[in-house]
Amino acid sequence: MKKVVFSATALFCGAIMFAQTANNVSDASSIGNANDVMVQQSGIENKSAVRQEGNENSTAVTSTGVKNSSDVRQAGDNNTSNSTQTGDRNSSTVHQGYVHSGGGTGTIGNNNISEVTQSGNRNKSSVKQINELNDPAGEYNQSNVNQDGDLNKSDVYQRGNYNIAGIEQIGNGNDSDINSRGDDNTADISQKGDMNISGLTQRGDTNSASSEIDGYGNNVSMNQTGDSNKAIVNATKSNPSFFSDNNTMDVTQLGDLNTMEIRVKGGDDNNITTNQEGNTNHSRIAVSGNANTLKLDQIGNKNRGDWEIAAGYPPSANNNDVVVSVNGNENIATGKIAGSDNNVNVSQTGNQNKVGTSWQNKDGVIIIGDHNTSNITQTQDMNNASSHQTGAGNLSDILQLGNENRSTVVQGN
Repeated sequence: MKKVVFSATALFCGAIMFAQTANNVSDASSIGNANDVMVQQSGIENKSAVRQEGNENSTAVTSTGVKNSSDVRQAGDNNTSNSTQTGDRNSSTVHQGYVHSGGGTGTIGNNNISEVTQSGNRNKSSVKQINELNDPAGEYNQSNVNQDGDLNKSDVYQRGNYNIAGIEQIGNGNDSDINSRGDDNTADISQKGDMNISGLTQRGDTNSASSEIDGYGNNVSMNQTGDSNKAIVNATKSNPSFFSDNNTMDVTQLGDLNTMEIRVKGGDDNNITTNQEGNTNHSRIAVSGNANTLKLDQIGNKNRGDWEIAAGYPPSANNNDVVVSVNGNENIATGKIAGSDNNVNVSQTGNQNKVGTSWQNKDGVIIIGDHNTSNITQTQDMNNASSHQTGAGNLSDILQLGNENRSTVVQGN
């Protein structure tokens, strides 16, 4: 076994480069500005560790083989880390924002960039871009992770302002998690394959979260706490068909001016649950398929929510359940279903709430098909409810408890 230990102090224009093959151990440490470190390893059970303290450092680690591991730690401004691993059971860890010989917290690391690429099976990637000394913020961090293979797992944690995190996974059985703290964070997860699990948690203002899944049996969980958050979830399956079935999606937003959009293209047996607490929230859910369950829960004033379950391929949207619960004033709920044997239950508690007119003029509970059931319950005053059903054997029920309420029921063939 070979072991290389390199230490450079106050190297302002230096470069460290070395290549290793088979069962090697590499340890590079540099303190100063404008340092470069490049590590290339090929073989079995290679290990690489890089420590950099200073500004404008750059690290590039390339590992090819089985059981390779890479650990990069950078503290300072404008650091860049690139890790590429090809093979089975690889592991990559990047820490930016702190590095200390005793394992403690170092200086603030701003404007860091981390890129991790893994090709193969059973890969693991963990990226942390934070600084927790007296809880200061680390700004302008960016992380990009690409995993191509089976049973991959990726974990990105960012603490600070203006952070960007992106994860792309291609394969089966992937697990992805992003946790952001601070303002104006952006987190994106793209998964192509089956049985993927993705989770996004953001705390702060003006956060944005996006999840793109291609496959079936996926679990997506988003949790946003703060103001002006936006969450988008898209599920589809492009090959061999476009069905995206048996997905579980749970989106929770706590704060004001949140926007939520969930789309499932051509899928059956999906379970979608949304929860919004705050003012002026927007919720939009679109599903094409059968036997889907939609649960929308909104607490606050002037919330807007709409849903649409349309025919996919084969052309049907049957046996779907929609449950809408709204607590507050001046809220609007509306939705449309094209199919048969669907159930819609809308409950609003508060004043001046509406089921229909307008929020894009769906308008109210609109059902086109046979043997559908619509139940609308409104409690308190000056509420408005509208139900339109086209088809045979449909049931519509509107219950209003309060004063100055209005209701409209239209049924026909």
